[in-house]
Amino acid sequence: MLYNALVNIAVRNSIGEYEIKEFNIFEIEKNNSVFPTVEVRNYKKRELVFKVLCPYCSEYHYYKYGINEIVKRDMVIGGCHIMGFPIMFIGNYIYISEKIMQFSQVNKRIYAQF
Repeated sequence: MLYNALVNIAVRNSIGEYEIKEFNIFEIEKNNSVFPTVEVRNYKKRELVFKVLCPYCSEYHYYKYGINEIVKRDMVIGGCHIMGFPIMFIGNYIYISEKIMQFSQVNKRIYAQF
């Protein structure tokens, strides 16, 4: 069975915006310098471990996803365990961009109320 090895990763930066980049899932470790707040390691050749510096609580959060899980699902979300907000999306570009747009609209409404 063939899988599309290209996935998109969106990471929230320190000013509250998401940066989206496209990666080959099997060469993702080579691109560790693209996001300065994210470090990716291959674990047992079937799982990826993400170490993400959280823009909300300034601590590192760790996420472990299977390669099959990332490739088969439309989107995987990693969030801040303390604040409960999403900080990383992995998956299909369309689903990621829709989710980011939803969050930005909600944030605009919240800021408008203040």
